[in-house]
Amino acid sequence: MTEAHVVVYCDMCGDVYTENTGESICFDTVAQAVDYIQARAAGVGWIYDGDRIWCDGCIAADHCDRTGQH
Repeated sequence: MTEAHVVVYCDMCGDVYTENTGESICFDTVAQAVDYIQARAAGVGWIYDGDRIWCDGCIAADHCDRTGQH
């Protein structure tokens, strides 16, 4: 028997999404992972922009690049 799970990684830097335990969360489907990120992880800085998932560090770096603030 083969099982497949979905783990959330930042599309920019490759960091894995974790919570308090420091271990990744396994989801059953991509849709479930995206729903979770949109509902829960946005509070800790991760976002799904409709195409990619971004971690808080990459969001901050992108903002600095776009605004010229470092």
